Order: sequence, then structure tokens, then C-alpha cells
Amino acid sequence: MTTAAVGLPNDPTFTVELNQWHTPEPVGPVPDRAHTQGLYRIALACEDVNAAHAGLARDPSFGCGDPVWIPLPGTPLGGLTVMFLRDPDGVVVELVERPRSALAARG
Repeated sequence: MTTAAVGLPNDPTFTVELNQWHTPEPVGPVPDRAHTQGLYRIALACEDVNAAHAGLARDPSFGCGDPVWIPLPGTPLGGLTVMFLRDPDGVVVELVERPRSALAARG
């Protein structure tokens, strides 16, 4: 198994750990129904989606789309900037622009 962990330097209570299993070898077709795939989509808050895109777009293996403004009429946010990409296993990753200051108020 290969493991990669990402944490926040100012918050040791938060870590995202990604595991890639090398054994056992896969058997049969890859399941395509959401309830049989395990993780198939994840959304992560991102301080600056355009800056993340600039870095990720250099590597075509991420298959990232361009950042898009999604209007959310009638909400206090007004809208969000988002970007979608796929990890090497095909998991859809959504980066949502939300400054840490906007998330810190949550309890």
C-alpha cells in the first residue's frame, strides 16, 4: 500500500489520508454503480481555486477543468468558484473556493 497524507500546518486535528492498495490484484470489471465504488466524489474547500488550477493544469493526468463561477441566488454567498478534476483512480474531486476565514466560524 502507498499512503499520502495532507494536513494543515495550523490545525493538527485535520488530515486527509489517501491510500493506494497494490495487493490483492483487482479481479473482474471495475464496478460502475455509486454504491459499489467506494469514494466516487469529494469536495474540498480551497483558498484560491484559480491558483490551484494554475498548478494542477500543468499535469495533464489530473484532467482538470477550468474554474467556473456557480451563482447561488438568494443565498448569503451569492455564488462559488469551483473546479472539477479526477484523481488517478477516476474519483471526481471538486475544489470549492472558500477562504479559511469563512469556514472558521463553523462550530
